[in-house]
Amino acid sequence: MAALQKWVILRSLQLYKSARRLALLQQRNEPLVNTSFAAHFRRQPKYPPIRLFRGVSKDHHSHFFASRGVIIPRRLILGHKNAIDHNHGLTNSIFTSWSRTIDAAEIHSGADDVGQIGADCGVVVEALIDPSRMVYSDDIYHENEVLVKGIVFADKIHSIKYMGGKAG
Repeated sequence: MAALQKWVILRSLQLYKSARRLALLQQRNEPLVNTSFAAHFRRQPKYPPIRLFRGVSKDHHSHFFASRGVIIPRRLILGHKNAIDHNHGLTNSIFTSWSRTIDAAEIHSGADDVGQIGADCGVVVEALIDPSRMVYSDDIYHENEVLVKGIVFADKIHSIKYMGGKAG
């Protein structure tokens, strides 16, 4: 019986020390798990993300989601994967069209179509996107277009209103 009591006392002391160390780590805001080993194997992107803009007009089929910061391709599952076809108007693809300039995105938000000062046009969505998700295609409309694969979650959402000649 003495061996069992000794074991219980030693085990209690070990648990007490562990709990005390845990409390000290929490006070110092230190991580509870050593993450340096896992971080060594985590995939790091080769290139920094690029800031892109997407304009979505009020009458666009995905305006509801875009105004909440979620950009979904028209055909995410069964869409085609041809960037040239997408750029020439066949937009039932896995891509969404983005621009490297906010001015081109404001045009696609419908800013020129409203005509009434102060009227809501649409939204311009801004996001930092990993270059590995981008597909460059012929920029036939000269709007700095870049195609992005899959769903994108926005960093910022700009509501666009018509201000008579220029969106604001």
